[in-house]
Amino acid sequence: MPSGTEHRVHIDTLRYTRNGLATRAPINLTVGAHNRVVLIRPERAPLTTLPGFGYDSAFPGAPLAGLLGNRELAATLADWPKDAVLQLLGHANVENNLDHNKALS
Repeated sequence: MPSGTEHRVHIDTLRYTRNGLATRAPINLTVGAHNRVVLIRPERAPLTTLPGFGYDSAFPGAPLAGLLGNRELAATLADWPKDAVLQLLGHANVENNLDHNKALS
């Protein structure tokens, strides 16, 4: 069996289809050879957590609100790349009232 080739595909270039993941452009595979497709993951930014939402509230508290729109201040929390994105995650309520949680979200 002839030796195959390694095809490196960045995961952000894949698209979801009804049949699964697909590359945007065809990959030239060698028939009768071992073809290896390696998925390259994006670099991960460090995760920093802060308390920021009060109980049963949809609005961030003062410490978290001060970070929003202030890239320089947010950059002091971790060694982030210059093109990093600040992602805000919150949990609406610890209760099991789904309608109330949806309204808060």
